[in-house]
Amino acid sequence: MIRMRNDCPTNFSLSLTSISESCVGSDKLKFVGQLRKVMIMSDRKSIDCRDYPSESGCTLRVEGTEEEVLEVAVNHAITKHGHPDNPELREEIRGLLKPVE
Repeated sequence: MIRMRNDCPTNFSLSLTSISESCVGSDKLKFVGQLRKVMIMSDRKSIDCRDYPSESGCTLRVEGTEEEVLEVAVNHAITKHGHPDNPELREEIRGLLKPVE
């Protein structure tokens, strides 16, 4: 585990109580800021056409919330790759979304 000044933990699995006890002042603010960033990023999804080679050699990569990426990816699959517009396509693409690291 990496430690910040004043022995402030940066392990994000800690409880808020242990954060409060271990961090003070600006260290606590830094930790909370990093925690928010991790929480926001963990909700983001992506899909990359390069992971699914096609005749067109598409290199599009989309990143955002699950619903944002799903909407863009479905539209792209229909308009650029000729896939049929149906619920099965939407669910197939939803299954291909990856968490952003």
